[in-house]
Parts: sequence; structure tokens; C-alpha cells
Amino acid sequence: MSSTLFEYFVQFHFVKTVLLAVGALLPIVDPLGSAPIYLAMTSGLSPDNRRPMAKAVAVNSFFLLTASTLVGAYVLDFFGLSIPSVQVAGGIVVCAMAWSLLNRPESPAIALTLGANPEQGLRSKIITALAHSVGILIVALAVYLCYRHADRIVRQLGPIGTGIVLRLSAFILLCIGVQIIWNGVHALLVSVFPNATP
Repeated sequence: MSSTLFEYFVQFHFVKTVLLAVGALLPIVDPLGSAPIYLAMTSGLSPDNRRPMAKAVAVNSFFLLTASTLVGAYVLDFFGLSIPSVQVAGGIVVCAMAWSLLNRPESPAIALTLGANPEQGLRSKIITALAHSVGILIVALAVYLCYRHADRIVRQLGPIGTGIVLRLSAFILLCIGVQIIWNGVHALLVSVFPNATP
């Protein structure tokens, strides 16, 4: 593989992984949909005091999601679970959460599922870890911006606009879940029928 082709592959893989992390986590973290909740929980604070609180929430979110993503594969490996089986189960969980979001807005985080798609080779693992970290940083930045400007966002979007953004994000998450399931099913089929063409 030529140097230019390899660099293109690395850049494509990095961007794809960043977008996967953002696409999977953003609908779950849902900073837009959570802005009214944040505003209600910090109603006793002045706007000046609300800003450092938004920063603290964003920083804590970044570290929590990063730790969950980076150690997820190792925790699962400790229990002897194969990556394809985790992909299938994780994809089902992601789809269930996305379906839940399409019908109601409460749902937990899914960072461990991102860690269930490790790449082979040290260089690929480092690139994937960096890409996940960049994706999580984007999500944490979105949390900070949405919480810092929660009062303005709630006024501008209104309940209908917030619901539309949430449903659109949930649909994208559903598609990501289906793709994760297919990755796992495909890997399981290849392990059972190694000579079959995909």
C-alpha cells in the first residue's frame, strides 16, 4: 500500500470513527433535549453562576464517556465475550434505546458499545481511541454550549422544535444500531462459514 493511499485510509477511518462516536452518543446525551431539564435544575442560580456549572458538567461528561469507551472492550474481554456477540447485543441495545427515544425522551448512556468495535493492530487502536476521544470532546462541547445557553435555546426551539431535533437524532441512532448489529452478524456468519462470500 502506497504512503498516500495509507494516509487517505487513516484519515477516512479517523473521520468515520469520529462521526460514529458523535452520532451514537449525541442523541443519548441529548444536550438540546436536556437543556430545559438543566435550566429547571439550576433555576436558583444566576446566569453568571450557571456558566461554570455547565463547564463542570461538560468536563465530567467527557471524562466519564472517554473512560467508558476506552476500557469497554477490555472489560468485555475479561468476561470472555467475543466482539461479534457484543456487537449484536450492543446493537440491539442501541436500537432499543433509539426506539425508546423515538417514543419517549428518557434513556441511559451507551459508551461501552463504542468500545466493542476495536481495531486490530496498535496503530489502528491508537487512531480509533483518538477518534473516539475527539468525538466525545465534540459531544462534551455540545453539552457545554447547550447548557450555557439553555435559556436562549429553550426560547428559540420551543417544545415542538426540541421534539423534532430529538426524534431526528433518535432515528439516526436507530440506523447506527442496525449497522452495529449487521457488523456483528456478518462477523459471526464469516466465522461459521469462512468460505462464503459476503
